[in-house]
Amino acid sequence: MTESIHPGRYLVTSLSGLTLSAEEKVYLKAVKPAGVMLFSRNIRDLEQVTHLIERIRHYSADTVLWIDQEGGRVQRLGHPLTPLPAAEQFAKLYRHAPMQARYLAEQAGALAGRELKSLGFGVNCAPVLDIPAPQADPVIGNRAFGRDAHTITDLAGAWLTGLQSAGVMGVAKHFPGHGDALVDSHLALPRVKTEIGELRQKTWVPYVQLIKQIQGIMTAHLVMENLDPQHPATWSSVVLKDWLRGRLGYTGLIVSDALEMGALGGSMEDRAARAIRAGCDQLLVCSGRRNHMEQALCGVVQALGEKSQSEQQSDGQRMERILSSCRFSPGNWQKVVEDPAQEALKESLQRLVSHDLGRDPTEVLHRKL
Repeated sequence: MTESIHPGRYLVTSLSGLTLSAEEKVYLKAVKPAGVMLFSRNIRDLEQVTHLIERIRHYSADTVLWIDQEGGRVQRLGHPLTPLPAAEQFAKLYRHAPMQARYLAEQAGALAGRELKSLGFGVNCAPVLDIPAPQADPVIGNRAFGRDAHTITDLAGAWLTGLQSAGVMGVAKHFPGHGDALVDSHLALPRVKTEIGELRQKTWVPYVQLIKQIQGIMTAHLVMENLDPQHPATWSSVVLKDWLRGRLGYTGLIVSDALEMGALGGSMEDRAARAIRAGCDQLLVCSGRRNHMEQALCGVVQALGEKSQSEQQSDGQRMERILSSCRFSPGNWQKVVEDPAQEALKESLQRLVSHDLGRDPTEVLHRKL
């Protein structure tokens, strides 16, 4: 008989501070979560970060380190890492010089990947594939690689290609589409009325075009009324199993957005169990609170009790196939960060960061990269 998958393999948890507490050490050793995600509260400087990652992997060697390092306003790690432009800046360049913008996006993704991998990170929750509507809540805003499906597909695809060429897995977000949401799902539950035809012909075009290279897709905590009017996408087997897996043919990891967000209700145990039942492979539990992690684990155990051995085996094989190549320990990050061969690229990226496109936007590439 096939052995049941350990429930910790469904969890991506977080920590409370800059060092591991005694309780967190016990938790890591016992639960062995699939991932640990670091946030600003866990970061002082790169020496401290690498030491923290080494300690995490000491207590749970198979745990993968995750982070949000999109660029712009969502960039957890700062100096001396390269400041990454907000995705919108690539789109501004793209209007005048698409080939150059695409090339620069790919190089930016690759640079981000090399820097993250050298520190020990294996998964980056980026790029954003949402297409923001004019009236939408600004939570997406300049995090999007444009305002139309073609531009976003081209630029986000290039950025993702670069990131994953460095060995770091990207997580595209937020399916089935947060761009039309009028409410920030961190605060409340959006209800989106986008027609299925528009979803297929516009909103999902980046996912469909990039589906073979996307290894992780993050769910949106919103109700897409024309798909499933009863459940948020994170809890909807219609959205995740019938549409994303069945009709779109996605075979990578489905990752929940953070379960403690205001869009969802109920206990953390119930939130986790519902997400597993709906089809999520990895659950983000990001508050850093021990009780949330314990409750989420109970929810996973509850949902696994309803899964057959073959379903658990399939889940485990999918997770291991993708995450086994994402387990890194910190390396010589100073050498990567200080690489003189990257100076021209960093200068061009800095001009995008500072919005200094000049009268001729192609001037960002005035030096050979």
